[in-house]
Amino acid sequence: MMNRIYNLKSYVFILLGVLFLLSVSCNKYIVEEVETVDASTVTPNTIETDLAVINITVPQADFDYMMGNYTEDIEIVGHLTMFHFKKQIIKDQLIEISIKGSFTAEYPLKSLKIKFDKNQDNSTGSILNVEDKLANHHLDVIRNFSLRNSGNDFYESYIKDISYSQLAIDMKLDLELSYYRIVQVFVNDKFYGLLNMRTEKNRTALSKLMDVSKGDLNIIKINHIGGGVEELEYKHGDEAKMNELVTAVFSRNTTKLKELLDLQNVADYIAYQDFIGNSDWPFNNVEIYSVLDGKFRFFLYDLDFAGTRNKYFVLDDNPNGFVYNMFKALMEDDATKAMFEESQRKIVNYAHSLHHMPNGIWN
Repeated sequence: MMNRIYNLKSYVFILLGVLFLLSVSCNKYIVEEVETVDASTVTPNTIETDLAVINITVPQADFDYMMGNYTEDIEIVGHLTMFHFKKQIIKDQLIEISIKGSFTAEYPLKSLKIKFDKNQDNSTGSILNVEDKLANHHLDVIRNFSLRNSGNDFYESYIKDISYSQLAIDMKLDLELSYYRIVQVFVNDKFYGLLNMRTEKNRTALSKLMDVSKGDLNIIKINHIGGGVEELEYKHGDEAKMNELVTAVFSRNTTKLKELLDLQNVADYIAYQDFIGNSDWPFNNVEIYSVLDGKFRFFLYDLDFAGTRNKYFVLDDNPNGFVYNMFKALMEDDATKAMFEESQRKIVNYAHSLHHMPNGIWN
């Protein structure tokens, strides 16, 4: 079964994303035809919205310079206030602001990274209210988040990231991932845009999500450096521990990998990425971590290019890749192979069970 990993057409992945967004997102946010409002006349205090509102105050000259020089690594200082239904959630908290992303940073509405000077209490869900978070995830404390331009009705891929993340949550997959909230954002009382508040995957955010010390995390990231070539980066942690994993991967040491990896997490991660047809993976956007001497787990993120992969994981044209070598080694073990196949069945059966999926689409 793993030698064919669902020979589906790309349109199926796109259809899944569109249908899922319609069934989930539109159920949460009912759109009504209303009179157009001039955004320049709206303020954080006068906007009529059911969504949360964020107002960032910052020296305008500093903000303009950062926006105009987005290719530079610029970080500026400001303050953030947050409301929901006119009730203040965060009051004038000191923050550091920078521009997030590379490709999307070219767009007029840029994604912003927000880092608080102090931990923010989210024990009541006032900042980020997640009803269906995955097991063992903690959102009681927030130290940073991003305000992403994904989810807007322009450009080609922004419908996908939050919808496919939500689908993974609904499937109750054994993964780490980013949670979201849609917010109206102002800068110096002027409307900036409709953005997605997203939890982050960096060391600080991951330590909060898993409720561990950030000094206990070992994090490896895989980046694309061009031409389908990947680069392994040891972001943080015990280099010997990370070397042990990398050596086991590229020597295809099945026994050692079974010892070092959380196999259920790996099975769900690879099966899901393959299922959604993410073309910006597995040579890019890969993060794997462990806590001290614990087992390594994958973090699912950046799903904007789901539905665009023109081949399936077992047909990967980069046989020297980290994830591919890991997968091939694990497939040498019958019990692990059965676990992967069960993850595939779980994912496809869930999608097939959705009431809006046409009968036989997976046949």
